[in-house]
Amino acid sequence: MLGIALVLCVAWVHGPGKGNLNQAIRWFHDHVDLGLYASRGDWYPRGLRPYADVFSEYPQLATYFFALPHLLLGWLAPGYTPAGYELLFSLLMAFALLATLRLVHALLPERKGLAWLLLLPACLYFTLNRYDVLPAFLSLLAYYALVRGRPKTSAFLLALGVLAKWYLLVLFPVFAQYRYRRTRRWPLAMTAVFVATGAAAAATTVWHSGWNGLLVPYAFHLGRDMNGESLFYLLWQAGKQLFAFDLARPAVHAGLLVLQFSGALCSLLCRIDSEDKVVSWSALSILVFMLFAKFYSPQWVLWIMPFLLLASADKGILALAVALDLVSYLYFPVAFDLTGPVRRIAMPVVIGFKTGILLALGWLLARRAVLPAKGGPGPGTPKALAPGSFQTVHHREHREHRARKEMAGADLGPDSSSLFRLCGLCVLLRKNPKRVLSISRGGQRRAGPVVAHALCGERSEERSHSKPFDVPAGKRAG
Repeated sequence: MLGIALVLCVAWVHGPGKGNLNQAIRWFHDHVDLGLYASRGDWYPRGLRPYADVFSEYPQLATYFFALPHLLLGWLAPGYTPAGYELLFSLLMAFALLATLRLVHALLPERKGLAWLLLLPACLYFTLNRYDVLPAFLSLLAYYALVRGRPKTSAFLLALGVLAKWYLLVLFPVFAQYRYRRTRRWPLAMTAVFVATGAAAAATTVWHSGWNGLLVPYAFHLGRDMNGESLFYLLWQAGKQLFAFDLARPAVHAGLLVLQFSGALCSLLCRIDSEDKVVSWSALSILVFMLFAKFYSPQWVLWIMPFLLLASADKGILALAVALDLVSYLYFPVAFDLTGPVRRIAMPVVIGFKTGILLALGWLLARRAVLPAKGGPGPGTPKALAPGSFQTVHHREHREHRARKEMAGADLGPDSSSLFRLCGLCVLLRKNPKRVLSISRGGQRRAGPVVAHALCGERSEERSHSKPFDVPAGKRAG
């Protein structure tokens, strides 16, 4: 049903909502960026080379992905229009959002309702009008593979995410540190997969576009100037107005670049030994990258929102996540598309609120990642986890699985305890043959409790409705 609702939403945005209520504000549909993606992927229908012949400021996977609607429409609807490209692109992004929702459902089994917060105005708007939900989905899928014990798969997915948006570089130190704490050695195989995937993409670009083509997006972003929505712009204005000092210098820009990766570098010095800490450090590293970027974009709310939902056991983080989404939509398209004096007043107010929310989130995430929780051990231990978190469920299932194995007599072997169990089973056979038949139908899962009851001298009639966990620990056979 959700998939059908998203498809209908896409149809409305590219149908009646395309006119944006006949106003200058792009309430629902943003043709500017969608048209930009179409032009960046135009190298495929024209038979040209990306980067070398058709400029693109985006990484390799993103540039190739922009050609996918051209490829599909060339098969399905030759002679398609730009409107057809925009419609198909939004449909593909809607499916990516649907997959992200399903992942959040799986990672928060007892708080599934939080996944619906991905349908708040900003997340939904930028899903249908940008492509940032794609790297967000890949980052969450990489985290899911990591906590499922598949580090090489996680590294591959994370490398694909980096090839879509470079910010995901900050997650690799966090994931690698988690594996190091779990295995007590550096994850060399995971590192090799991550590096090899990036190297293969770089080699492909060099093959079809040369070394100059490979460097095109990096040179563009390194030479990009700041915009008025970044924290650096606010500091630059304060330096000019209060101290007559200009911060727009190459050395300062280099320092900002280092600060963007400071969260990831700090994670290498901390103990990340649980899924809860992986979530906290991942969200914190992405947030630091966003804060110290000299050019800020409103769609970045999609980068961090999935990890904020996973860390939502802290009610302050959850409240600020909702506030960040709402303020991001007010920032763009509402305040951004205003004109005249109203815009000059609205933009600084909204940007100030947005920056304040990011700073507050940074404080809460840093406290959650580093400091112990109130009234208990640190957030990296199972006792400090939220009742519905993925790790809590994982630990409970693991304990139950071990208990079933013990109660099922999984350690049967040619020893004296096994002989005693066999004797107990013989005694039970004389007392209650029907019970033994139920054992043969149910397999070994109930054999352990039944033998234990017989060895303890309990009457089978009194325990006819017993379950494997009803046997006291002190009365286990063997």
